[in-house]
Amino acid sequence: MQQREKILAFALAAVVAIWFGFPIVNGWFFEPIQELSSKEDRLLKESNEKFDEQIELRKKQKQLAQWRKISLPPDPLDAQRLYQEWLTDLAQLSGFEDVKITLERKTLQGDIYVTIPVTLDAKATLQELAQFLEQFESVNLLHRVATCDVISPTSEGNPDLEVSLTAEGLSIIKAPERSRLFPQIELSADLKKEQTLIEVPATATGFPDETPFRVRIDDEFTTVTKVDGQKWTLRRGVSKTFSEDHPDGTTLELFPTVVSSQSETKVATNATVAMWSKSLFTKPAPQANYDPKLAATTAPAAVRGTKWDWKLNVSSWDPAFGSPLFSMLESPKGMKLDERTGSLSWDVKPELELGEREIQVMVWGSASKKAGFTSTVSLRVRDPNEPPEIKQDGPIKFFLGRSSEKKLDAIDPDGDDDKLKFSIEGAPEGMQIGENDGIIRWIPAESLDAATLEIKVTITDSDQDAEVITKTLAVSLEEDSARYTYLTTTLKRAFGDGEEEWEAYLFDRATNKTTKLRVEDEVTITDFEMTIKEIGDDFVNVQRPDGQYRIVFERPLVEMVKLPTPPTPSEPAGTSEEPTTESPAETPVIKTDGVSETALPPTADSTESPEPKSQDRPKNNASEADEKT
Repeated sequence: MQQREKILAFALAAVVAIWFGFPIVNGWFFEPIQELSSKEDRLLKESNEKFDEQIELRKKQKQLAQWRKISLPPDPLDAQRLYQEWLTDLAQLSGFEDVKITLERKTLQGDIYVTIPVTLDAKATLQELAQFLEQFESVNLLHRVATCDVISPTSEGNPDLEVSLTAEGLSIIKAPERSRLFPQIELSADLKKEQTLIEVPATATGFPDETPFRVRIDDEFTTVTKVDGQKWTLRRGVSKTFSEDHPDGTTLELFPTVVSSQSETKVATNATVAMWSKSLFTKPAPQANYDPKLAATTAPAAVRGTKWDWKLNVSSWDPAFGSPLFSMLESPKGMKLDERTGSLSWDVKPELELGEREIQVMVWGSASKKAGFTSTVSLRVRDPNEPPEIKQDGPIKFFLGRSSEKKLDAIDPDGDDDKLKFSIEGAPEGMQIGENDGIIRWIPAESLDAATLEIKVTITDSDQDAEVITKTLAVSLEEDSARYTYLTTTLKRAFGDGEEEWEAYLFDRATNKTTKLRVEDEVTITDFEMTIKEIGDDFVNVQRPDGQYRIVFERPLVEMVKLPTPPTPSEPAGTSEEPTTESPAETPVIKTDGVSETALPPTADSTESPEPKSQDRPKNNASEADEKT
């Protein structure tokens, strides 16, 4: 065998040996090593996983410990009571109205925690809802908004939304026991709105040692920037609230806030600003140029000795600024301002000096204090305005079938009587009153029955702060006896000593009543007040408040004729003569029952001679009427 063949045979034998011998060698040597290496890797992986689980468990334990700190109290009943009180306060602080709280069913999750759901139904604007949600999310409390349904009644403007919100808090079973949701203390002294330093009692426990932290005093959020023992330095009116006066005894409560990263805070702020400036429920408002200012800069007069109230209103306000809020820069002593509503109030002292006052106010938006303006309001201090008076004692008389005008006797004690305004209520058909003169005009229908009625008369004076009085007056509707009363007889009685006396008789045809008249007798028939001055053959002269009249034989009383005015003593004798023909009768005006009355003009022909012919009436012989003294 040649050398080359020996080499090839040797190589072939080596290959065959390796081919068939390697599995045996691998099974005896390499496989155990590989198995041990794989087992080592598996055990190392399991060890790492267990280590990661331990780290995660420690994180969970730490997080659970943190959750216990911010959990509701462990007692579910206490947790439910305190949580619903806190939600109610937050809703009212945000401006919610008609707040209704419903306590939902609590749910126990094993032996770990209990869910405390509370449903809040209210009315609020979009800005108020945004403020509520901002404060809700910022507080460091283990809770969340489970559901929030919002309904807008209209698609325009800034309407009150119907809000139904369910908040869900967690009460962890092993949380620390506490009787309050957050630590509280009471102010030991009055806190003025400009004050920034307070002293808290030594019992103030549970508050953070590190500053800053936030507290709530009534409706105001305040940041504590420095703690020096029992003295706290405050930054007042934060988080869209405003500095206010607080009396001693007011509760100061911790409002712990969530510590967020800068990016998270920016996102939350942008979301809140978006809700403030853009409504999700109404149409976008057209582009407008806003020029905010006070709707009125002249306030109603303040009356000494009374409480003065007035409300500031803003016009052309940009809704993007939020709600307008107010503060006073300068004002009279003792004046108060509600910074949210703009309502001013002032107890005006009786001894306060009369004259003009000025109120300087600043208005800005609840979304930003940089958006606003200042303005000056003028105010006048004056004495009280006295109400009008009606001098009316008895009923106002009207007579069936006769047109009458009754002027009310009304005065304005501290004003112009001629500027009084009159109105009437409950008047019978046809009765009217002059708005400016106070004259009641009425022609009662003859078909009406005599009766006593009531009317309400309202009088308003002309003062800037007008006083109004309403008085119920009695109206007496009577038969007009003067229309049926006639002069029927005149006679002269002669006495034995030569004395003579005239008598006259008036006869009322409606009642068959006879009235005897003598000179200087005072007689009143319906509203005719008369004093008998002279009795003649066929006439009677009477004195009435506005002059002398003559009652003519067989004429009704309403047709009496007014006589000419007698000459004054200073006139020459020749000029005092009056023609025998009388001038047309004037319309008499008399005073009756506290009112002035204008009677109907007499219907008799005033140019007719008052001397009737003898055949017009029976003769009354003096001898037939002789009487002995």
